[in-house]
Amino acid sequence: MNTTISPDVALQKLINDHRRVQDLFTLFEEEDDAELRHEIGQKAINALTRHALLEETLLYPIAQAATGEDALVEDHREEHQLMKSIIAEAKLLRPGRDFDRKFRSLISIVKSHIEKEEGILFPLLEKSGVDLKKLGRKITQYRPEVSGSSMGVVLVGLVAAAGAYYWLSQRPNSHSRP
Repeated sequence: MNTTISPDVALQKLINDHRRVQDLFTLFEEEDDAELRHEIGQKAINALTRHALLEETLLYPIAQAATGEDALVEDHREEHQLMKSIIAEAKLLRPGRDFDRKFRSLISIVKSHIEKEEGILFPLLEKSGVDLKKLGRKITQYRPEVSGSSMGVVLVGLVAAAGAYYWLSQRPNSHSRP
């Protein structure tokens, strides 16, 4: 069995992830049924969550060390935080206009993020002399589980907090007296 990894595998894996998510975005926009749009959106959210974990765990630390572009890598991390925030909000929404609006804002941010990653960060990595074969092996072996990740814990916490807030907001004010 040949386990040789070509240098371009590392970045190509990430680019392939980008294309899969973009394909889901296209399906979302072309779908008329709100339930199916929601299902497609959830698939994209799961793929984005896994992909973000991969980048944050493997790509960004290596990119920062190899390129010295601290501000650029930090910008990507901040965009991930924004995406996670929108994802957490979207996870709480049922199919319909609110979910669609939230998901479309996610699409816009992700498209811009992909352009910057592929147009600026990836070329810098290629020029940096970093061992892309080694990075490719790590990426190929990386199998994050969304449900076992810190992102999953955050989402569960947000769902629980939203449920508690809703429950408390529906209760009569216990401090007022008749």
